[in-house]
Amino acid sequence: MVQVKGHSTGLPSSPFFVLERGLSELASAQETSFEVTVAAVTVQIEPPANVPPSGSIDLSLQRTSEATEFVRPVPAADLIELPNVMPGAYTLAVAMPGAARWAQEIEVGGDTTVTVKLEPSADLRFGCAAPGPQPTCPDLGWTLVQITDGGERVIEPLAHPFSQLHPLKRDGLPYGRYEVRMPPSSNHGGFVGGALGRLHTNHPWEALVVPFEIGPGSPAVIDLGTLKLPPSAP
Repeated sequence: MVQVKGHSTGLPSSPFFVLERGLSELASAQETSFEVTVAAVTVQIEPPANVPPSGSIDLSLQRTSEATEFVRPVPAADLIELPNVMPGAYTLAVAMPGAARWAQEIEVGGDTTVTVKLEPSADLRFGCAAPGPQPTCPDLGWTLVQITDGGERVIEPLAHPFSQLHPLKRDGLPYGRYEVRMPPSSNHGGFVGGALGRLHTNHPWEALVVPFEIGPGSPAVIDLGTLKLPPSAP
């Protein structure tokens, strides 16, 4: 841990001002005196077996009191050092190809080393076809659920960009059992309009549930193909 003294025209609002602007820029300003204590955060990466770090790793260090997350690609390495971090509570997140996203709250009070043990993962892709002559699909209602021994966990709602040419996707899913779900079109009442509303009215569909599993023998990309919504009576 070190202390930095200098003069500034005003400290930026970002909690990462020392990281973002650099000590030399802060020390060269003229008006307001300041003294900042900073520390180094060393991130030790333990990738999944047979997935060595390559290319770049997306790393973020977000102060818990801030809504904005600063994500920066860094060269892949076993050890990544973040110098000049102000003390405080942060959420550290790490993402890399072939591994599930890792996130954990940390407290920086001095020089800190964090071990990040990444779990293997796969990426999900699928398209959609609604009943009727048009390839338009509903953009509301798609849900990705992880099935656990204790029940289920909704990972996030999924949105479709209105075309089979642009598949839905979710990257970095860890090993486990999952379901992609779409409720029946009757659940979309009040949420759709225009062409999509006419699709829902003239070509309604039943609920669709597509299970899949990610495990040691799974490919890096799980492609479910085009999911066809089953038609129901208007």
